[in-house]
Amino acid sequence: MLKKLLLIAAALLPVPAMAQGLPDLGQSVTEADQIGRAAQASLDSARPEIAEGEAGLPGEAGVFLLTVNEIFYLSGNASLGYTDNPERNADNVGSDGFGEASLTAGLSTRLGETVDFGIGASVGGREFFDRAAASNRNVSGNISAGVPVVGPVYFGVVGFGGWNFDNDFENPVAFYGMGANLSAAFALSDRVVVRPGVAVNRQYSQVAENNSTTVSGGLEAFFAATPQISLGARAGVSRRWFDNFYEDVTFVERKDWNYSLSASASWRPLENVTLGISAGYERQDSAFFLSSYEAFESAASVNLSIRF
Repeated sequence: MLKKLLLIAAALLPVPAMAQGLPDLGQSVTEADQIGRAAQASLDSARPEIAEGEAGLPGEAGVFLLTVNEIFYLSGNASLGYTDNPERNADNVGSDGFGEASLTAGLSTRLGETVDFGIGASVGGREFFDRAAASNRNVSGNISAGVPVVGPVYFGVVGFGGWNFDNDFENPVAFYGMGANLSAAFALSDRVVVRPGVAVNRQYSQVAENNSTTVSGGLEAFFAATPQISLGARAGVSRRWFDNFYEDVTFVERKDWNYSLSASASWRPLENVTLGISAGYERQDSAFFLSSYEAFESAASVNLSIRF
């Protein structure tokens, strides 16, 4: 309580020099969330895929990689969605709809019949209908490698980097980092696959206050209703430590717990076209009060992808 009172008192002091020196903490929290999500998207896009026919779930996220001649890929994704907390902070400004799009290109192959290797780059962004401050654009790239360990257990490492922009592709903030993950895919039947996994990621930013370390765990499940239709669910939890998130202003060491639960359904009417819907709930408990929030998000998407 004393720390919060000190922060409020500092914000109200009529001293120009001090007022000019105080950061916009609400926007800083939103920016940290945007950079974290852009970094996570880069990590996710570096994951290998389940091979055609592997566990009966072609194309779903997994731990196996096809050894094929078509090592290059190009993927475009567009979606329309809704969230009840667009800025992802305790000062919830109200719900809003959004449009989102991304374009990803890269290659993935197996080296020496042992090591899965991938490299990719993407550009994307999210535009809210009413909340311009929550909109952003990002450009990122990654390089990854992974190997089967024992049975279904798979180990991977990823390096990533990029820039986060405002909604006008201005005011870039660079970020980069690395991650390691351990996962396993278990086929419970010809139609059902479950995958537990753990990961640790280290992220650096041009704005040093966003430097952080995250440890996470999750469980994914996929059900192939038909060869073209699949259902998925995911539960995850993570712990994130910031090196120094404006502690000289807030007098609080920021540490976050994040919990998420989501469900999805996808339909592949054509080999290179996938339509999907998803819905998810996210909650964050933070030592820094502005960073605590709850959010519900849903979206409908279309994905076009080719290999060559």
